[in-house]
Amino acid sequence: MSSNVQSFLVTSCKKAVAKNGRYYNQLVVVDEHGTSISCFFWENTDALMDHVILLYDGVPEANSAGFRSFSEDRFAGDLGNFMKDAKLQEQYPHWASFVHPCPTFDRFQACLSHLLADWVTAPETPVESLSARQKVVRRLFEELPALYQLYCAYPAAAKFHHAYEGGLAQHTFEILYMLWGLRKTFPYQLDLFVITLAALYHDWGKTKEYTPEVFEYDETLCLKPHSVSSAEYVKDVYGEFLSEGLLERIQHCIYSHHGRKEWGVASVPATVEAFVLSELDLLSGHGAAFFAVPNLDYSSAIERRVINTPNPEE
Repeated sequence: MSSNVQSFLVTSCKKAVAKNGRYYNQLVVVDEHGTSISCFFWENTDALMDHVILLYDGVPEANSAGFRSFSEDRFAGDLGNFMKDAKLQEQYPHWASFVHPCPTFDRFQACLSHLLADWVTAPETPVESLSARQKVVRRLFEELPALYQLYCAYPAAAKFHHAYEGGLAQHTFEILYMLWGLRKTFPYQLDLFVITLAALYHDWGKTKEYTPEVFEYDETLCLKPHSVSSAEYVKDVYGEFLSEGLLERIQHCIYSHHGRKEWGVASVPATVEAFVLSELDLLSGHGAAFFAVPNLDYSSAIERRVINTPNPEE
């Protein structure tokens, strides 16, 4: 066994089948210099996803027990373990730019509170004195703790972006946070109530598209795309408070958030809120995709080859 040990962060691990029928895992790893590398692992296929491995000179190897333990001084953990282990984050700070841990509930709630500040009311305010939008916002914050926990349990995609447990929470938060930062710069009027509600729930249906724990696609992906189930859920939860026209505007943002017909959108964005949401979704999803592709590899998600080596020294 080589004594020259390198540490890698495993950012992606997918099961695949060779032409001869043999199963293997395709890994994307990041080395200590921040360079993404693609490699393959041919053994222990079924167990690999749940364990930590060492990569010796770029080739995965295991100890006599099958895998290295967390007590090893130098090892590569999967993305989820790195996110949860403060010691690893301290030991390998250069990997932090490749990791997007779930936002805390407090940050998630605070961002929504700022965006919806015009409709937030004191708890003691009688329900009967609230406007329709105020009732929706009160219901939203009542549902938020459970919604946050749900989003923290699912990925935002199976492969291309935020493809890890909690990725759905991070992706949703990124969109809300960018909206908060950009809201005063738009040279046109934007209904923050409509776009914020749509942004919060635009990917809710992904909790129905994936099977629990393993995050493989369910038949729902084809029978009822997540944009449809997301829009239906908003109607089920908030329909009693909203006029038909306002509900339709929110649902349209959700239906159209993929932006283009070739990306399977139910309808192309026809309002400024729908357009902005689709662009913010693109910034979050495609932006993350750049960091998930080995250097010079082609990404089908963003339809181009990607250069993601560190910037050259000046």
